[in-house]
Amino acid sequence: MPSMRKPLLNRSPDARKLRMALGDFLRGLRVSRGLTQAQLAELADMGDGGAISNIETGRITVPPERVIALAKALASTLVCSPRPSSRSVTHGCSPRSSPMTRRA
Repeated sequence: MPSMRKPLLNRSPDARKLRMALGDFLRGLRVSRGLTQAQLAELADMGDGGAISNIETGRITVPPERVIALAKALASTLVCSPRPSSRSVTHGCSPRSSPMTRRA
């Protein structure tokens, strides 16, 4: 009897690297803000911390609308250099706090 499970999307090694890079980046932002996975999930309206754990470990592909929700929850933006960085899959992107989160 054939399996009823949906096939996993984006199984390529490059897709896995991108998921891992996003997960590492998200974890760094979350930790720098002093948030737990459950707290971030609540702020981003993503249920419990299980979804954040899956993103941080690269187990799932994150739709753009979820990335936006997470960015808003973390009150951050991405600042990207025009040239790819040889050290990072995120091509020179780094977090920057929004003006709302900066202290005077």
